[in-house]
Amino acid sequence: MAKWANEHRKDISFNVGDEVYLNTRNIRSLRPSAKLDHKYIGPYKVKAVINRVAYTLDLPDLLKIYPTFYVSLLELSIPDQFGRKQDRMMRYDAGEDNEYEVEAILAERVDELNNREYLIKWKDYDWSENSWEAAVNISPAAMRAYRRRMGQKGPTARGKFQKKR
Repeated sequence: MAKWANEHRKDISFNVGDEVYLNTRNIRSLRPSAKLDHKYIGPYKVKAVINRVAYTLDLPDLLKIYPTFYVSLLELSIPDQFGRKQDRMMRYDAGEDNEYEVEAILAERVDELNNREYLIKWKDYDWSENSWEAAVNISPAAMRAYRRRMGQKGPTARGKFQKKR
């Protein structure tokens, strides 16, 4: 019985420091359809080996998920044989007071205190650096573009948004 069950299984192992892609099958996304979502995200470095089938990854804080995964959800990142660089995120110095350009507003939510927050895709940054921001941190032009795309006129006297008719 075990012979048939193990016929298509591979013995996969990773070392600390290896870069791997993470399967998104068990990760909730804000995309409207699962078939439009990324199948794998990353690459992320292996931070620790728990045992031969579980690995801890160095994930960005934005994901807000537990960083330990079963080996079947990981795929080794193979370096490009032609020397092309992967689309990696540039890091910035957090000590500087920098202003970043909004490429698109992807979604909105209301937090526990009834404050409206928007998921921002930053220009020239990878999708993994998207962040939730308050409306006061977003330029009025980006807010107008988002409302126009969503079919909203703008806020009413009570602060709610009207749909275009």
